[in-house]
Formats: sequence, C-alpha cells, structure tokens
Amino acid sequence: MAAASDTKYDVYDWILQVAKSCTTILQKICVNKLVQKFLDKYDDWEMYQCLSEQAWNESNKAILKNLENESTKSKSKKNC
Repeated sequence: MAAASDTKYDVYDWILQVAKSCTTILQKICVNKLVQKFLDKYDDWEMYQCLSEQAWNESNKAILKNLENESTKSKSKKNC
C-alpha cells in the first residue's frame, strides 16, 4: 500500500488509511512516526495537527475493533 502521489494531500489520506488498518500497538507507533515524517517533509503545522489527531483516533478505533474481534473468536471457541 502506498500513497497515490507525493502530494501532501495524498500522503495525508494514505497515512489515515494505514492508521485505520492498525491491529497492534507497534503498528500504531509506526503510524505516529509517519505523522511526524509528514511534518518534517511538508512543514505544514495545521495539516500535521489535524493528521495527528485523526491518525491517533483512527488507530485507536482499529486496534479496539481488532481486540473485540479476537475476544469474540476466543469466546466462540470455548462454546464448542
């Protein structure tokens, strides 16, 4: 998976897609590094702030959803 182009808007969207696909804390850490690299490359503080908040929230949602799915799977195995 990669950004559609090198524009800051495509990279922004790509980072959010990566955040939405997180399933572990290590992946979340990598997303945070991508967000920091976004600021380093594009030097756009306002976009960085929005991206940072959105990436944080989306990766949290994705990880929680994954944990809930894992919990459901383990409960269904116990019922068999």
